[in-house]
Amino acid sequence: MKISKIIVENYRSIQKVEVLPQKFSVFVGQNNHGKTNFFESIDWFYTARSSKNDEHFNKDEKNTISVEIFFKDVIDSDIEKLTTDANKTKIRAMLGNDSCFSVLKTSIDHKRNYFVAGEDKGNPSGLDA
Repeated sequence: MKISKIIVENYRSIQKVEVLPQKFSVFVGQNNHGKTNFFESIDWFYTARSSKNDEHFNKDEKNTISVEIFFKDVIDSDIEKLTTDANKTKIRAMLGNDSCFSVLKTSIDHKRNYFVAGEDKGNPSGLDA
């Protein structure tokens, strides 16, 4: 399984950015141009249960933060790495015959929603962990 795309919107200094990572990616830029904020947005995606005012673009809570991570080339050995049989069953059922999915988290409710072929599959219980 590979991360094929990351989209970040309204996180600190980042209004919107789309990154297409390769096997080896290097982030280079001047100071105060958002490199650290990009990586902190990924940490927010995985860990935040709420959003502070200063995390919103222009420190305006009306600017909804969203981070979406796209995964491709999901194979059975990736699914086998999940910790429980229940989670393996859930992800297999969610994916069906697809090998790609994305996960979206927003500051509106802080739940991660899963999408397969553009269809919102919600948040299958237990997959977040």
